[in-house]
Amino acid sequence: MTKFTPDKGFGFVKGSDGTSYFFHQKQFVDGSAPNEGDYLTYDLEPSPLKEGQMQGCNITGGSGQGKSPKGKGKGGGKGKSKGGGGGGGWSSAPKAPGTNSGTVANFTPDKGFGFVTGSDGTQYFFHQKQFVDGTAPNVGDALTFDLEPSPLKPGQMQACNIAGGSGQGKSGGKGKGGGKGKDSGKKGGGGKGKDGGKGGEPRLSGTKHQMCTHFQAGTCRKGPDCTFAHSEAEVGTKYGPAKGGKGGGGGGPYDQAASWGGGGW
Repeated sequence: MTKFTPDKGFGFVKGSDGTSYFFHQKQFVDGSAPNEGDYLTYDLEPSPLKEGQMQGCNITGGSGQGKSPKGKGKGGGKGKSKGGGGGGGWSSAPKAPGTNSGTVANFTPDKGFGFVTGSDGTQYFFHQKQFVDGTAPNVGDALTFDLEPSPLKPGQMQACNIAGGSGQGKSGGKGKGGGKGKDSGKKGGGGKGKDGGKGGEPRLSGTKHQMCTHFQAGTCRKGPDCTFAHSEAEVGTKYGPAKGGKGGGGGGPYDQAASWGGGGW
C-alpha cells in the first residue's frame, strides 16, 4: 500500500504491474485496517465515481486493527482467536446505521437483488451483499440504508450499508476444530483458523461483465469459478457460487497478489 488517509478512510494500493488503485477502508473484509507499506490482497471492481477506472474491493491484510464488533464465533474449531475457523460473527468494520429508511418492495433470492421503497416513494436497487448486519431481506421488511451512485446506471442511486432484514444471511460455515488459539479475544468471522474448519462467506452469483486480465496474462487461478470472462463468448454470461475450500477458514477472497506472481507493494 502506498498511501492512506485515516481521517478520510481512503488510500491507494500499487499493484505488481505498477498501477495504483483507489480503495476505501470499508472495503476491508477481515476486520483489519491499513497502514502504509502493508502487503494487501484484493479484488477489483468498476469505480462508481470514475467511469472506466477500477478500484480495490474485498481487501485483506492490513496490519492495523479495524473497528470490528466483538461477536462470538460459533465454529467448533479454535483458530487464532476464540470463535474458530468456522466463525459465526461478522468481522468487517462496523458502520453507523443508514440515514434513509424504507420497505422491501421485492427481492429475488436466487439472484441476490431487489428493490426498496424509500420514505419519499422512490424505489432503489440493492444487492444482498450490501447488508452489513448479517441479515437477509424479505418482502415487507423495514430497512435502514444509505445511498451511493450506481456503478452500472450513471445518474441513478442504489442502496448500500443496509440493515434490518428479517432473514438469516449466509455467514460462515461449520468449524471442525482441533487447533489451539493464540489469544483469548472473542472475535467472530470467517477467521484465519489453523484447523480444518469450513468458513467464509460464499461468493454470490452474478454476471461476467468484462474480460479477466489475469487469464489473458496466464496467471488466473480461479478457472471456471472466475467472476470475469475468459473469452469474448463468456462476456454477459452468469457465474454461480464458488465451492468453499477446506481448511484455513474456507472460501476466502481471491489472492490477487499471489496470482500476479508476488512481489511487495
